[in-house]
This record gives sequence, structure tokens and C-alpha cells, in this order.
Amino acid sequence: PPPPEPEEAPVNVEILQVVEDDVEVADVEIASVDDSFDKLQQTFTPPAPAQQGRKQEKVEEEQIFEFLEEMPEFPGGEKAMLKWLGDHVKYPAVAAENNIQGRVMVSFVVERDGSVSNVKVDRGVDPSLDKEAIRLVESMPKWKPGMQTGKPVRCRFRLPVTFKLR
Repeated sequence: PPPPEPEEAPVNVEILQVVEDDVEVADVEIASVDDSFDKLQQTFTPPAPAQQGRKQEKVEEEQIFEFLEEMPEFPGGEKAMLKWLGDHVKYPAVAAENNIQGRVMVSFVVERDGSVSNVKVDRGVDPSLDKEAIRLVESMPKWKPGMQTGKPVRCRFRLPVTFKLR
């Protein structure tokens, strides 16, 4: 049999009534964004030049950059780093026995002198693989430091360390 015809939904009709309500409004002055910016500039007093220089140096020394004009580089480049990692990795016996593989994301800071510090696992696979990835990165030779405006600076670097059984 043919399907039953759908019932028509009731239609709600709303009647709107327009009410006249003309009200006189006094002139209103609207301040622009530029006006408020000028007021802010007038109230702001910059720090004394001697203090300003010291603060800037301190910030530069402690600041860790993510992106630089010249990023840090492993001695010999990326291929040399991959070879170094392959030569120095000691696959944990526990992970090998249990056929555990994966990519451990490690982050660390390349200091102004090229040394590696603050090594930590951002995304781990297994505690034994994570520990080996940290050991590997901490034992790396000194890097070519990252440069910003011609000066060596601290830079955070992220490195995937892949563990794969053959």
C-alpha cells in the first residue's frame, strides 16, 4: 500500500503590532579608538634607560626561542645526526623482547654554547624507550647554536627518535 500522507503541521501565525515611540535623544559624542590611544600614551611613562638596558639583557639571557633566523644545527647536519643516533642507540632489551616499537618525541634546549639541556619526553611510547631517547639526546655532542640578530641564543628543539625492530 502507498505510504500514508503526512499530516500537515499546524501553522502558528503571530501578529506584530507596530507602536510609534519617537523619543528625542540629546547629541551623543562618541570617542574614537584613536582618542583613547592618545590618552593611554599620555599616561604611560617608560622606565629609566639604565633599568631598561638591564632588563633587556636579562630577558635575552633567559629567554628560550622556538623559531630563529638561524636554527641550531647538529654538527654535520641532519644526515650526520641520524647516523649518530643510529650508531649510539642501545635498544632496551625489555622493549625488544616485547616487540615494542614507536616514535618518542623529545624536546630539549640548545644553549648558547651548543650544549643540550632540559631534555624531556613530550610524547612517549614505553618507559624503557623514553629513557633511552633521553639518554641519547643528553649524550649528543655540542650543536651549532641558534642565532638571532647575529648573537647565539637559547632555542627549544623537538626531535622524533624512532625505535624500530628489524
